Order: sequence, then C-alpha cells, then structure tokens
Amino acid sequence: MRQFPDHGRMGNIIEVRNVSYRYRFSKREALKNISLEIEEGSFVGIIGPIGAGKTTLCYCLSGVIPHILGGEFKGDVFVKGINTRDATTPELTQIIGFCQQDAESQLFMTDVEREIAFPLENLMFPPDEIKARVEEALRITRLTKYKKRHPFFLSGGEKQRVVIAAVLAMRSEVIILDETLSELDPLGAEEVMETVSRLKEEGKTIIMVDHDLERLGRFADKIVLIDEGRKVAEGTPEEILSNIDLLREHYLDPPWTTQIAASLVRAGIHLPYIPITFESGVELFKKLLEGA
Repeated sequence: MRQFPDHGRMGNIIEVRNVSYRYRFSKREALKNISLEIEEGSFVGIIGPIGAGKTTLCYCLSGVIPHILGGEFKGDVFVKGINTRDATTPELTQIIGFCQQDAESQLFMTDVEREIAFPLENLMFPPDEIKARVEEALRITRLTKYKKRHPFFLSGGEKQRVVIAAVLAMRSEVIILDETLSELDPLGAEEVMETVSRLKEEGKTIIMVDHDLERLGRFADKIVLIDEGRKVAEGTPEEILSNIDLLREHYLDPPWTTQIAASLVRAGIHLPYIPITFESGVELFKKLLEGA
C-alpha cells in the first residue's frame, strides 16, 4: 500500500469530520454534518429508524462513497490517518471490510475456499500467501470443514461467516456489519456473533448496524444514534439504551428488560441500575425477588 501522511488523532482508527452526503438525483441530504471518532479495537453500534442514514454512513466509512457511488460528498473521512478521498478502493479494502445484509448477493464462486480467495486473487497476491490467508480465515470462522462446499448449500449463518472470512483474508483491521444478522434465525445470528466477538478480542475494530438493541447492549462499547441523517446521540450502551424516552422519540424499541425496569421505577420501586440486556435484567429481578 502507498504511504500517506497521518492526519488522525492518536488512538482513533476512523475519524468522520463534518460529513454530509446527497445521493445523485435526490433533493435532500442523506447525511447532515456528521462527525464521529472510532477508537481502534472498539465495538461501535449504530442505531436509528429506517431511512435514518445508517447504510449511507457505512458507505462513507468504507469508501464506497465517494469512490463508487456518485452524488455530492462534503467533509472528510480518515481511516488510519488516510483521507478516503485520496486512497483507492483496493487500498481501502485492505483496511476495511464491509459485510452487507444479503450474504447471498456477495457470494458467487463454486466453493467456500474459492470464495474467500477471490478478492486476494483480484489483487494479485502470490499463490502461497493466498493459500495461507484462506486457511487462516477458515480456521478463525470455523469453516474449514466446509471449504469445498458450494455456498448455496450453507445455512444463513454459515453464509455470513463466509463473507466475514473473505474480509479476514484481506487482513482488514475494521469490519463493518450492516444489518448482517437481520435475515438470520437466532441460531445463525449467534454463530455470527461468536465469530465477531472473537475478532473483537483479537483487536479488530467492529462497526455494527443492528436493530436488535439488546444484542448491541451485550457487545458494544459505544452506541451512536442517527436519525434524518444527523447524529442525535452518542455514548455508552448504558447511557443510550437505558434512555427509553430518547429511543421511542426516534421510533426504536428499547430492550424488554429495560422497559420492565422503567415500569418498576415509575411505580416507585428504587433500582440500583436500569438493565439493558437479558442477563443483567434477570440478575436484577432475581435480587429484587430475593429481597422482597
């Protein structure tokens, strides 16, 4: 990769500075003056109602905007200090991997092994390095036993893991998951999240768009809420997901344990904290019953 001057702040792998974007032929801006900092090795959840601009923001983070999609792009996105305007798409794909909602639309080779190798072959990596990287990605995503299987015959969760494996083979440091789990059953979603959790432990930066707020409460370090193209709120999962009024104002359903806890508080029952996950809710309610 070419060497670029480092314009980022220490500890941040991505910086979004005053970004606005209007799609070609659209009269309104999809993003409006968004600024955001993402620390290296963190897990950031992006939430918001339908049409809020979440996918558009992912396009900006990954370099799809401005390199592939047309339209009017203002502001700057820096990835590892590199302005995405200055880097080429192949250069950015070696830093950022983008996994979209529909895994099948991203799979077109005849077996899993070739699927993972394909991006590396396009960039003309040496055959020995391709083999080593593919084997490593298969191992990390626990897909080795499926390497000769056609992707068509895999489950939904396995297909998404193939997409993630292809990203890993590129040695991407940032992985963007845009509603990747929305079409999976609970088992398939858990399979993917097990892989994502391991990647986070290994130091990868995870950016995940998800409608399941309880799931983000379990895994994320930071939550960013956007609506109508603007950043509305940013904070820890506890700060954002326990704020029922904020979530409902932007047409989001709070985790059910959070809703129960809020009802208890309104009834005059003192709680030491507001749970945002199933596990923390069960623990809190159990203590309440034991103390009753």
